Amino acid sequence: MVLDTVPDAGRDIGFTLCRRGVQRCRTVHLDDDRDPRRHRRAKWTGLSEGRWKLTQLTPARWSLTDVACSTDEREQPERHRAVIDLGPGQRTVCTFTTAKPTPPTTTTTTTTTTAPTTTSSTTSSTTTTTAPPPPPANDRLADAAVLPFASGTTAGSNERATVEGDEPEIAETAPTRTVWYRWTAGISAALAVDTCASAFDTTLGVFAGPADGAAMGDLVEVAADEDGCGRQSRVRFASEAGTTYYLVVGGYGGAQGDVVLRRAVVAPPLSDAFSAPAVLDPGGGTLEVATSAATAEGGEPPHAGSGAAHSVWYSWTAPADGPVAFRTCGSDFDTVLAVYQGDALGDLTPLATSDDRCELGSSVGLQATAGTTYRVAVDGFHGAAGTATLTWG
Repeated sequence: MVLDTVPDAGRDIGFTLCRRGVQRCRTVHLDDDRDPRRHRRAKWTGLSEGRWKLTQLTPARWSLTDVACSTDEREQPERHRAVIDLGPGQRTVCTFTTAKPTPPTTTTTTTTTTAPTTTSSTTSSTTTTTAPPPPPANDRLADAAVLPFASGTTAGSNERATVEGDEPEIAETAPTRTVWYRWTAGISAALAVDTCASAFDTTLGVFAGPADGAAMGDLVEVAADEDGCGRQSRVRFASEAGTTYYLVVGGYGGAQGDVVLRRAVVAPPLSDAFSAPAVLDPGGGTLEVATSAATAEGGEPPHAGSGAAHSVWYSWTAPADGPVAFRTCGSDFDTVLAVYQGDALGDLTPLATSDDRCELGSSVGLQATAGTTYRVAVDGFHGAAGTATLTWG
């Protein structure tokens, strides 16, 4: 990876390299030619195969003008990143070209007054420097804005917001320009939270924590999303009465703007419970299901390595010996898929799992045995939810 600032500048610029299934993002700070303490190049080796996101944390008022990679990758300068599908033995070099902001101007007002009856004159000069506006009032976890109700819409902004030390990642992206909200659940229910009407590229996280005096290390992730509705975010989670939840909205890659945080209580789908799965036609077919209101059950296993959040369940009985495939290709969110055998959540044997086999959809195949009943779970990666399209046969 190479950083090129135009013109050369001594500003340190951060980058993150993230991949699904890798617990922590890799971070590095680079500089162009003027700071001897920083390099303008970074190199990572020994990376596993799969999809990686290389993101520049563009400073405020700077602009990323171009991203160019040496291999056929998805360069997305408008989103401050490149999406790299890393294959066996592949070497990829990406160059980020970043434009330095123009210097701020100073306003000078000069007033000249000349007396009409004399030759003397008085000249005064005033230089005005305006301090930058402060960050939002809910910039810090300790100052989280209180949400009084489970349902409602709250407007705000993350402009000039900062990041505290040890802030957790949100949907496997480094936190930037985060603002915080706090809600203590008065009910146990399925909740939908989104930033879909916000004016910028958002990240959204939900964490459980103590009601008072919460620190970053006290927070436990409940749900997180990056692109659940276009460039905005959408999560679903099951609240427990009496639990305090902390909601954090950030800007992807340093984006900022007006925040619209919407919450609603929703009803679960019919196939939400493992004990009451929808029965699939033995001959195959396709169906759609809205998982937004689905919940996870106690003792439910993670699916394809992702903790259960909005799972829906199906049962399928093989009509004959032979191969069978299950797919969620074409779903409108990032799905995970798992096939099990067993009659109870605590006694399931995983047979096949999948995440990201067809873009953000999933696909599994297995050899079925005539008369055997298989349990199929469809869920969202990292708490994602939406309309799932399940095809089998």
